[in-house]
Amino acid sequence: MIRRFFMFLTPLFLAFGCSNGDDGANNIDPKAAQTLITDQKAVVLDIRTPEEFAEGHIEGAKNVDFFNKSFRAELGKLDKDAPIVMHCQSGGRSGQALPIFKELGFTKVFHMNGGFRAWSKAGLPVAK
Repeated sequence: MIRRFFMFLTPLFLAFGCSNGDDGANNIDPKAAQTLITDQKAVVLDIRTPEEFAEGHIEGAKNVDFFNKSFRAELGKLDKDAPIVMHCQSGGRSGQALPIFKELGFTKVFHMNGGFRAWSKAGLPVAK
């Protein structure tokens, strides 16, 4: 029964630009991220440096610098059950951050493949 349920979900994830990676994260493309942000009111978590963030970001994004010593503590202040679209510049730092989210008990983290670079390349809106 469970297998049948997942067989049902897989096409839906693919249709909406989602996949479930080996790390347990929901990996999504920028268009799927935009849908989550708009329809589900997902929190946008940009883990780039403040300098990168200032050059352009997704409207309404919260900036928590992955390299800051307080990164884990800042994540701990967020709602662990809220949908979160998390990204960095191109996917490296955000990929490294996924185990931290898991350790802290987050349940709805969506990792945007290709990061902010992919968002921009897709022609999606950028705030400054």
